Amino acid sequence: MKKIIMPLLVASTLASCSNTSNFEWRGPASVHKHKLFEILEDIQISLGKNQSAKSCHKTIEYYWQKLYEIDVDVASLDQLSDEELNDYIKSSFYIRLGIKERLKELKNETEDDQNCLRSIKRAFTALRYVEDYLIEYRYTKSSPDKDDKDYITLTGKGGHFLVNPKFSDFESWKDLKSGDALLSRGNAFSSAAIARIGLTDTQFSHMSLVYKDKKDQLHTSEAHIEIGNVVAPISVHLDQKNARTVVFRTDNERLADEAGAYMYKLVKTQQDKGKNIEYDFGMDYKNADRLFCSEVVYLGYKEAAKRLGLAGIEIPEYKTAFHKGLLKFLQTLGIKVDEKNIETFRTFGPGDIQFDSRFDIVAEWRNPVKLRDSRFKDAILTKLFIWMENEGYNFDPSTTTGILSRFSYMARRSDIMMSLLKKFAKKDLEHQFPLNMSAKQMSLFLVLDEVGEYFYGELDKLEKEKKRPLGLKEMFDHLDKLKIEDHALWQKWRAQRYVPPRDRIGQRIAEPKFHRRFHPKK
Repeated sequence: MKKIIMPLLVASTLASCSNTSNFEWRGPASVHKHKLFEILEDIQISLGKNQSAKSCHKTIEYYWQKLYEIDVDVASLDQLSDEELNDYIKSSFYIRLGIKERLKELKNETEDDQNCLRSIKRAFTALRYVEDYLIEYRYTKSSPDKDDKDYITLTGKGGHFLVNPKFSDFESWKDLKSGDALLSRGNAFSSAAIARIGLTDTQFSHMSLVYKDKKDQLHTSEAHIEIGNVVAPISVHLDQKNARTVVFRTDNERLADEAGAYMYKLVKTQQDKGKNIEYDFGMDYKNADRLFCSEVVYLGYKEAAKRLGLAGIEIPEYKTAFHKGLLKFLQTLGIKVDEKNIETFRTFGPGDIQFDSRFDIVAEWRNPVKLRDSRFKDAILTKLFIWMENEGYNFDPSTTTGILSRFSYMARRSDIMMSLLKKFAKKDLEHQFPLNMSAKQMSLFLVLDEVGEYFYGELDKLEKEKKRPLGLKEMFDHLDKLKIEDHALWQKWRAQRYVPPRDRIGQRIAEPKFHRRFHPKK
């Protein structure tokens, strides 16, 4: 019989970076011995020694890859009971709580410190992925017939709803407080893009700020691409059926109350006038004329601190940076980057709140039914961005997509054209595209869906063939294979197009599956 060594994994590495003792959390006392534990035991031994920040970075990077290679076969999950799976999920969660505590001591002064921090973020994401995988496997095996209606956000028992012991009185969404930040993940490909767009991948695409009124009714203030900034009853957030939601809370209750109240009043005042504050595609958190989702939380706490006379409070502590290989994509999205500032531009990505030491994780909830969809889309967007960064890939909207987006752009400004568009378009473009979205942005979102759906279908086929959930490494390998095969087809297709028609009689020009919409520079 062995103790679970997962809780020592990242905690010991973090201790190496910050010169502190190992985190005290331990997992369940008895488990079966199999490949997963052999891997983790090796990781524990390797990371058990004191290391410099530079060594910390290199070591975590190596074992980060090991974590991402975990799948049903490697982990021998069939040997684990539901109770043991839940214990492992909870143990990994406790590691991340330990990381949050140790971030208060971690310095961020030298380049090695920054690399160590970046690696810790990656390990944090990898641990959550392992938890996701265990949750998906456990609920697919034990509750295969359940669907969305069986899982209500921030409620439930078991591994899919975990509460920080520091907040043991938190039982459900009913225990939310003013100033709580809700970090969540939407279900669209654009949500996956937002989650993976920074130098460090996260699993989140949206943030909301909670407000509790004098009647103890809960509301959220939030920004949506489709409709701009709105306030809504908490039931709207619950009804969105997101894949995941995490609650973050600061110890300063007075500051939190003021932040929640300030943003609720600001957003509601404009909403009541029928003039919602527009969504900020530029992700410029320093300009409050327009607001994106994380900026709602940023502005709420910034203004609350001013009102309370608290100087120097700015969230988050560590902001999102971008890869220069994504410059064209970022510019089309509307983000204010160029060749000159891409290296120094910073913004508040939703996932950044995870690593702000002033905010505790109160509880984390996942929808087991949605984890497969999230897993597929995370893998797809990760690979798309890697190809863009390393091989010069970019999106190239089709003629049809371009015409539809330009027509939609004009139609959103004309009631007559919108009524015509509704009759012929397959999508409800009135709600999908806001007035301040450009035709280029519309085209980008449409082609992102088109390319994403192709890869999603291919992963779905492979998983059905395997008859088990695909691990990230398996998905990455398959996506690379599809890219290589389709690139060869694309090159052949391009060459055939220049052959005179008379020489092509009887020959069929095979079209590539996705390279016409997403390809490297021609």
